[in-house]
Amino acid sequence: MNIRDVIFGIVFIVFGACIYYDTLDYPKAGPGLPGPDFFPRIVSILIIIFALVLTIKGLLEKDFKIDFPSFSNIFRSSGFYNAISIILGVIAYIYLVNVLGYILTIFLILFVTMMLMKVPIYHNIIITLSITFGTYFLFGIVLKINLPMGVFR
Repeated sequence: MNIRDVIFGIVFIVFGACIYYDTLDYPKAGPGLPGPDFFPRIVSILIIIFALVLTIKGLLEKDFKIDFPSFSNIFRSSGFYNAISIILGVIAYIYLVNVLGYILTIFLILFVTMMLMKVPIYHNIIITLSITFGTYFLFGIVLKINLPMGVFR
């Protein structure tokens, strides 16, 4: 049994259940239309499913392991800095989206984050453009959600 996987799996099952429970109070849309509860419910269900897989995987491992990294090694790992760059990107998105608009903000944040993660430049550009315009097409055009336009007004 891998105790770390079991603990994190259970924590994320509870987290996903809390998100789902929170969406029960969201207003309903018309028949056949996705309402404001649609996306958070999908995300919460996916979190629960993946957390269940992680928990079961941890329980099925043959060797009993407790392999938490030491506190000093956490700050030396690239994963720590990747997580910090994503958190800073989310904070930057919150403050910049209304000023620069959805397209420019998402492009800049994705591009800079992937540069910090040392993604090759040609992959970075292709992925950034695909995600930027793919999400704009899905939410702005297909689902007709008003996205902030910022400087493109």
